[in-house]
Amino acid sequence: MNNSTYSITSSDVVTPSSTQRTEKTAPTPSSSKSTAVFSGNNNANNAEQYEILRSVMDSYETKIAKQDERIRKLEEENQKLQGIKEYVEESRRIQNENQEKIKTVVSELGSLIDSINKNYVPKEKFDQLANEVHGNKSSSKVTPAANESSKKETSNDAAAAVSAKALAGKDSATLLKEADDLYAKKSYNDAQTYYKELLNRNYKPAKVNFTLGEIAYTQKAYSGAIEYYKASIALHDKAAYIPTLLYHTGSSFDKLGKGKEAQSFYKALKENYPTSPEAKSVK
Repeated sequence: MNNSTYSITSSDVVTPSSTQRTEKTAPTPSSSKSTAVFSGNNNANNAEQYEILRSVMDSYETKIAKQDERIRKLEEENQKLQGIKEYVEESRRIQNENQEKIKTVVSELGSLIDSINKNYVPKEKFDQLANEVHGNKSSSKVTPAANESSKKETSNDAAAAVSAKALAGKDSATLLKEADDLYAKKSYNDAQTYYKELLNRNYKPAKVNFTLGEIAYTQKAYSGAIEYYKASIALHDKAAYIPTLLYHTGSSFDKLGKGKEAQSFYKALKENYPTSPEAKSVK
């Protein structure tokens, strides 16, 4: 049996504590991988949130742009409405001014007609009235010519009465149409009978008075024409025929030697209906 001695040196001794410390401090592959995954997830979440925020901002910008466009359109509409309002107010102002001018002309026309009726009473009639006022009716003598004229007037009145009686059975609309047809054919005397019947019925008196004025004007009965024109414009001062009425009223005064009065109507015609053919014909 070998009894040799066995000895243990320090190099053979292994210290467990040092090995354990080494193992504890060394990083494991699994822990590094987890850290990388967590960091990657955070980046993905941030990118997604950014995209969401950008989408929301884009949506708000689109809505704001639409609101701005609506406001711009509303402002444009408001400007248009303001322009229309100003136009209406200006038109109303001009219309009121014209209305006042027409009223002034009508008033002047009434005074002028009164003057004409006074100045243009036939001499025989004037003498007769003067004698009656002085209580000397018997001194009024009628010449044969005047007597003959009186008979003609009586005959015409009787014929008119018969015609008016014959027309009484017709309705007013039919009478007006037939009267206008006679006027268009220049059958003025017959047309007068129809129109006067319509006046008795007070059917469209403004138009009927104007047409009777036109007939009188055509027949050179200028004083009578002026009276009819006055009645017409007093009833309807905005009719389409007013330029003709004003022009023929002025012309009638001219024919009667009343140039000053005629000019007042020509002036009203030019101021109120400057583009009308009648206004352009006035020199």
